[in-house]
Amino acid sequence: MSTKGRVLQGINRIYTIESDEGQLFECRIKGKVLSGDEGSYNPLAAGDLVHFEPDLLHPGKGMILERLERRNAFVRYNRKRNAPQIIAANFDLMVCVASPQSPPFRPRFIDRVAVSLPEGASLLIVLNKSDQGIPDDVRERFEHYRDLGYEIHTCSAETGEGVPELIDRLSGLSSVFVGQSGVGKSTLLNRIRPDID
Repeated sequence: MSTKGRVLQGINRIYTIESDEGQLFECRIKGKVLSGDEGSYNPLAAGDLVHFEPDLLHPGKGMILERLERRNAFVRYNRKRNAPQIIAANFDLMVCVASPQSPPFRPRFIDRVAVSLPEGASLLIVLNKSDQGIPDDVRERFEHYRDLGYEIHTCSAETGEGVPELIDRLSGLSSVFVGQSGVGKSTLLNRIRPDID
């Protein structure tokens, strides 16, 4: 008997699925190829909703039968495979994390995220590491995003400044965090949800 769940992560075609009841299952795709996704770079991404069949002989394991229709998806082009790669699906809010100095502020990364934002999702631009100090040119660029109509937020995962307000903004939403290496995504997520490690 199949049940519905959400993909939390996938590594080497082994997917962690959270059932609607909150149970975690380690699943593989039944038949190795997901119907309708032949030739795609990755048939499943974090956030995808699936029907899967729990393995009655091996608790906590199961087989994915089908992926349900996606509401939206964040996609990048994978040059190695010459195909689009789905990063995340079925989300409400894209949180693009940047830092003011270390690593340097990269507005072109934010621009690429903004133009790739799928329909049905909002963009929140977060300037983390505010405790490093924010140079005037970075502050101006950041305010420019606000003038363009994007929602912005400043915080410090290190000191906790602005984190409670960010938690309030994320409440009840399915959110995706993106950002360059070193901007503090993991530190910020651990501040928001200390249990995720």
